[in-house]
Amino acid sequence: MKKELQYIFGPINSSRIGRSLGIDVIPKKICSLDCIYCEVGITKSISTEIKPYFKPENILEEFMSIYPEVKDSIDAITITGSGEPTLNSYLNDILIGIREIVKDEKEIAILTNTTTIDNKDVYNTLLDFDIVVPSLDAVTKTAFEKINKPAKEININDIINHLITFSNEYTGKLYLEVLLAKNVNDQKEDIDTLISVIKKINYTRLDIGTITRPPSYSFATPLTDIELDDIKAYIASNGVSFLKDSTVDDNSNNKTISYHNHSSVNNDKDVIIGKLIPILKMRPTTIEDMIKTLKIDNNTAQEILAPFIQSGEIITNDFNGVLYYQHKVIKQV
Repeated sequence: MKKELQYIFGPINSSRIGRSLGIDVIPKKICSLDCIYCEVGITKSISTEIKPYFKPENILEEFMSIYPEVKDSIDAITITGSGEPTLNSYLNDILIGIREIVKDEKEIAILTNTTTIDNKDVYNTLLDFDIVVPSLDAVTKTAFEKINKPAKEININDIINHLITFSNEYTGKLYLEVLLAKNVNDQKEDIDTLISVIKKINYTRLDIGTITRPPSYSFATPLTDIELDDIKAYIASNGVSFLKDSTVDDNSNNKTISYHNHSSVNNDKDVIIGKLIPILKMRPTTIEDMIKTLKIDNNTAQEILAPFIQSGEIITNDFNGVLYYQHKVIKQV
């Protein structure tokens, strides 16, 4: 059986970036936040300490074993984590190593909760990414603590001030992401204060979304489509643009930016399993997502899942009428 990947996962279809090969640079689940909606699971270790975790040489070796076979079918490389990726003190070394391998063939993105943006080394490393996707779900202390459950030393005003400064210095694409949970950070006063901050940030595009996958906390509830559309309309009516760069496809309704045409079907089950398990450890996934991501048909997906479901390694979760498959390491409370 093909060895299970430790750091690389996908390619997966991203609503913001397109078809992307993911790189996990933080052990599960070390993070500075314990967001109630997180699809990776509850935070085991809430920390803002930046320290060496996964070593660059190990990540780059695995990346080199995968990249040549997928490079023609992906749009970007995305550094993320089973926790907050900027907590890895090797982040700059990892970025440099990936850049040396891919040259200018692909854009390199990072997903971050921006809680470490006040750190000079992190700040400077983020400047070197082609795409930075910072999250900013709330800008008041009360709403921030309710939805993101931060480490006690984190100050939301510090995050806001540094993010504003960063956005005006950064020359790449900045995709600002806001996630709303019902009766948590979606009240008018929350949205009004959010609008006032967003207007100060120099972003490329703005995504306002809600919970779409099984969250780590079962009480976290998504907004309805109508509620979300009403909030987006209200934000727009207050002079906020969802798209500031005409060179970027308008994808604010969470449709994928671009897909390559994958007509061939992957029949090597060992290879499929080696790629599927890391994905399911990262996030709950539907059968439809598996088919698109792994280039397999429905029967193959069902055959591969069956023994893992029987053993309990993979479990199912019905969320809002949609069946998701996830690895047992993803825990919900």
